[in-house]
Amino acid sequence: MATEAFTWKNNGVLTLLNDETTRACVFLLTASADVNAEGMCSVYEVRPRGCRTYPNVLNEHDEAILDEGCPHRSQFPEPSEEDAITLLNLEEQLLHEV
Repeated sequence: MATEAFTWKNNGVLTLLNDETTRACVFLLTASADVNAEGMCSVYEVRPRGCRTYPNVLNEHDEAILDEGCPHRSQFPEPSEEDAITLLNLEEQLLHEV
């Protein structure tokens, strides 16, 4: 699947798309916009590396932060310097693919 099919550029930051109806990840099989609704990842076994690192994301200063859009971010530890390096490497790989 092409990167453009499931991402968009948010102020220069590559961001996963959300379904227009459910506001959930485009890969989440759910019919509800409720953040606590049942759902299942349709690509879990082959999910993109960005999904594997979520909710760690890069901000516009290339610092690793917890995604403010994640309703469950309080359940995750703050990202480490190693997380930032992983995300920067991923971003570099994606830029070369596009």
